[in-house]
Amino acid sequence: EEKQILQVSDNEYLVPALTELEDFNDQFNTEFIADDFDTIGGIVLKEFARFPALNESVDINGYKFTVVSASRRQIKKLRVKVTE
Repeated sequence: EEKQILQVSDNEYLVPALTELEDFNDQFNTEFIADDFDTIGGIVLKEFARFPALNESVDINGYKFTVVSASRRQIKKLRVKVTE
């Protein structure tokens, strides 16, 4: 399983859902904070408030998160698009 954040275009990235919030914030110069989650996948899951389907998207703070890979109970990879 790929652990790196991969840039796929000027404003689009493939991000493993298990990326630590601290690492995500460093990479994207963001300030995501969550008391109950320490990964970007946790933040996205919380925003959906249910388990999302493949290719489902949610917008959070100027970023569009799309689920591109998942198992039955875990988001594995996200496409992150900078929308602002």
